[in-house]
Amino acid sequence: MERDPRPRLAIRKAKAEDLVAIERLYENARAFMRVMGNPQQWGTTYPPKEKIEEDLALDRLYVGAAKDQPPVLVFSFYVGHEAEYEQVYGGAWSHKEPYGVLHRVAAESGHGAGKKMLDWAKGQMDHLRIDTHGDNLPMQHLLLREGFRRVGIIHLASGDERIAFEFINNLYFTPRTHVECDKLNGLN
Repeated sequence: MERDPRPRLAIRKAKAEDLVAIERLYENARAFMRVMGNPQQWGTTYPPKEKIEEDLALDRLYVGAAKDQPPVLVFSFYVGHEAEYEQVYGGAWSHKEPYGVLHRVAAESGHGAGKKMLDWAKGQMDHLRIDTHGDNLPMQHLLLREGFRRVGIIHLASGDERIAFEFINNLYFTPRTHVECDKLNGLN
């Protein structure tokens, strides 16, 4: 078996000094989406700088980077309630227990960053939720390949539809208490 020649990515909390690289990742992701036939999901300005700074301030912005290298992956992750996930059309969530939420994922191609992020998230929580645009076929493929199940359709506050996905580690699933979730979110 050949060793993977790509530099090993480590997931860590984002820092203020990462912001320029993070904005570049989001800019490149928007361009990639347009090329892949998905110009609507993030348009030309999402996520706005204020949302990125909010994620950073709330300590829920993460990056993936090789040692001494700029980030090649950025995403938001937190454990808690997502209001837009309350109503699912055409399906239902498997569990109501606490869950980890992944949002605003952007990565450079060729690093295995999407899989790395999902593996990391699975190590944080046994129950995960994420949504994506109907035209975001690369993300849908990644999620299905990595064991997520398509649940149904959710509506964002803007009214836009997204496909909802869920991962549950059935073999090891033990619901976490709210105290454990608060600890994961740095609230105690």
